[in-house]
Amino acid sequence: MFALKLLFASTVNGTCMIFEERIIMVQASNPKQAEQMVKLYFVADSYENANGEQNIVTLEAVLDCFEVVDQLPAMHLVEVYSRYLIYDEPTTVEQVIKYYKLNA
Repeated sequence: MFALKLLFASTVNGTCMIFEERIIMVQASNPKQAEQMVKLYFVADSYENANGEQNIVTLEAVLDCFEVVDQLPAMHLVEVYSRYLIYDEPTTVEQVIKYYKLNA
């Protein structure tokens, strides 16, 4: 069982102003397999927001992956932590990672 720390970006009209840091549990035999499973599971998602604008949510980065326990089959792809990082100005994934030290 692995915990993966992920960074998602929410883009409206081509401008990214909301990021989400999320930690999920993944049942895998090694870190590489866990990361591959996450990338296949979290494909870009699109929906219309309350203002009628198209919102696209994408997985931007796998920030960390670490083994937590040997077996917990009921926990596969379960979210255990999430926080939103909202900006008043457009920003980049690299700026968010650096500012919040997400890769530490």
